[in-house]
Parts: sequence; structure tokens; C-alpha cells
Amino acid sequence: MDVVTTNMPPISLNRSSGSFREVKQSDAENGLHEVFMGMRLAVPESERQEALIDEDTFFSLYRSFLDEKRESIDWSLIKQPEESVMSNYEDFPKPKDADMIDALSKLVVIKLNGGLGTSMGCCGPKSLIKVRDDCTFLDLTVQQIEVCTFNSQ
Repeated sequence: MDVVTTNMPPISLNRSSGSFREVKQSDAENGLHEVFMGMRLAVPESERQEALIDEDTFFSLYRSFLDEKRESIDWSLIKQPEESVMSNYEDFPKPKDADMIDALSKLVVIKLNGGLGTSMGCCGPKSLIKVRDDCTFLDLTVQQIEVCTFNSQ
């Protein structure tokens, strides 16, 4: 696969302190069109038609995402599950060591960050905020994964 580079300057989508959703849709789309135009120039002529199809597909999905009506959750409707459908950890049989090692070797960690940092006025990557013993959120996440990896061997 050929790697093509361009001297196109990066386009910042963070034009204000407001969230991306607050940027007018047309402004955001214009910025994306500029980016795609630069990318198109970097694509070999023989692959441009396919790149245009990919671009059209992206913009179709992008507009669908922006147009989607998002309903807010009525948290008063969320109830705790009944006791009959809940199980205590202590009631599960202890797995064999080999089964635990096998399960841990397939473990996937998905990190979902909330919006608390942004709502508190923090800007920049929140995973680099120092939280304890000179460690960042990212450091703590890596340590947790290392412990899982070590315990699975």
C-alpha cells in the first residue's frame, strides 16, 4: 500500500469553547468538505472514483447522525431489578484456574469516559489529568490492564 502525504494544514473543529454539536451543521460540513478535498488530491487517479463513493457514503451517514433526534432519558423510570433476577457473586461456582486464564486471555477493556471534566471547564485530553500519586487517568488504566494481563499468565 502506498502512503501519500499532503502539506494540507490541519483544520480545527474546536473553533470555540462550545461543544462540537453547537457548531452549525453547515460550518462543520464545509470544514469536512475541505478536508476531503485535500484527501482527494492525495489519492491516486486510479482510485479517485472509489474515494468519491466513500466520501458520499460518509456524508450520508454523517447527516443521518446529525439529523437523528435524541431523546433524553427519564431517570425516574429506571428501577432496580427485582431480587429474583439478580445473583450474588458468592453463589457462583469458583472456576478452574485454566478456565480463568483462558477467559482473561480474551478480555477486552472498553473505556467509556464521561463528560464531567468538560462540564467542569477542563479542556484537552482528560486522560492526562493527574489524579493520584502523580498518575494520570491513562496511567491508572494501563496499570489495571497490566494487572489483568499479569494475573492471566
